[in-house]
Amino acid sequence: MGERRAGFTLVELLVVLALVGILVGLAAPSLGRVMARAQTTAALSQFAVDMAYARMLSVRSGSRVEVAFQGGCAAPRFGRFSADGYRITIRDPRPRVVRVASLRSDASGVCLESNNDRTLSFDSRGLLLPFENRRVWSRRGTVADTVIISVLGRIRRSF
Repeated sequence: MGERRAGFTLVELLVVLALVGILVGLAAPSLGRVMARAQTTAALSQFAVDMAYARMLSVRSGSRVEVAFQGGCAAPRFGRFSADGYRITIRDPRPRVVRVASLRSDASGVCLESNNDRTLSFDSRGLLLPFENRRVWSRRGTVADTVIISVLGRIRRSF
């Protein structure tokens, strides 16, 4: 009787590789959506932190602070504008740019959209100017996340 060697046949290896390929093909679309959700959430979290920072700067400096959206993204929804970055500027006697944020740098394809002006301003008391709530969306494809900035400067996330 001949000795039998331990191992796998070529047919067995091909069947296993085919099954793995099918499973990866089924998981790829859902993984793409999870990545889009994570990127929009991260972009909006950074924006919310920067809005709190701008409000704090306005109170601390006693001056108006502006957050100006800049750049452009493809085709915003009706009645909105879109941007892929923003700039925070202290408007005291001499304007100073404090922070420039760009969503383009991480190549995620995330855009910020707003239904109001291209500029958010906080007065020296930390109140939003003009006196109306603002809504900002972070969007990548069909995935979106929302933040609402109240006239009192409070920031609320909507998941």
